[in-house]
Amino acid sequence: MTVSDRVKVLFHLDRDEDGWPPVGAESVWGELTEDPHVVRLANVPFFVCGVAWGDEVRIRQADAGGLREYESLVRESGHSTVRIVFHDEACVAEVRARLADLGCDWEGVSAFPNLIAVNIPSELPYGRLRAWLDENRAAGLFDFEEGCISDRHRAAWQQVNQ
Repeated sequence: MTVSDRVKVLFHLDRDEDGWPPVGAESVWGELTEDPHVVRLANVPFFVCGVAWGDEVRIRQADAGGLREYESLVRESGHSTVRIVFHDEACVAEVRARLADLGCDWEGVSAFPNLIAVNIPSELPYGRLRAWLDENRAAGLFDFEEGCISDRHRAAWQQVNQ
C-alpha cells in the first residue's frame, strides 16, 4: 500500500443519553480497493461500533477535504474490536503487554489516556481473551466494551458458553 492508496473514512456517531462517545464523528484510515466505492479499514476504530480492522465498507465519494463517508458494511474481515477503559492507571502497561502476548494490537489517543481500542485478529481464540477480559473487569482493573465482534469470534464465544 502506498500513501496515495490511503484514505480517511468518516463515521458519524450517535451519542447516548450519557454523552458517549465523547465525539460526534471519527475518521478511520482505509485502503482503496478495486471498487471505487469500497474501502478496507486499516486501523482500529476507536469509537465506531459495528466495524473492525480489515472490514470492507461502502463509502460515499470524497468531500472537498478528501474524506469519504461511511455508508455500510460490505464484507467482514473476521477481526473484532474491543475498547478498554482503565480504572487503575498502574496496570495500563501490564495490560498492553498482555494483549500483545495474546496476539492483539491496540491503539490509544492522548486525549483519552485511560482508553485503548484493541484489534483482535480473526485467528485469535476469542474465548480465551474474553475470559481474561471478564476476570480483569471483575477484579476492578478495567471495564470493556465490545465495539464489534465478528461472526467467527461470536460463534466461538457461544460454543464456550454452552
